[in-house]
Amino acid sequence: MTKHDDETDYPTPPPNPLFVTEGGLNPSAPHCPSCGKVNDGYTGISHTELNMKPDEGSLSICAYCGTISIFRADWSLRAPTKDELAEAMADPLVRKLVRQMPIMFNRNRDK
Repeated sequence: MTKHDDETDYPTPPPNPLFVTEGGLNPSAPHCPSCGKVNDGYTGISHTELNMKPDEGSLSICAYCGTISIFRADWSLRAPTKDELAEAMADPLVRKLVRQMPIMFNRNRDK
């Protein structure tokens, strides 16, 4: 907890803030290699980059099925290698997003 001038305790801010960037991928919208759905937008989540966009090697989590994919240079998606998947799943945030992404997306889509 952090004490402020008014003597109120507030939660200590995280050492690394999360930056969130959203954008569209048209006209070259990639398809998820697992479920085949078009992924025509992105939400970038980073502890270090502001206004990030996917580039070759960037991780993608399908909003429909939660499958992890990797961006190619042309923004198409490919399945990750075993090493890439292991590295991605070592990150607690990635594990949480893989579990939550399809649930959040499908719940909000029906509204």
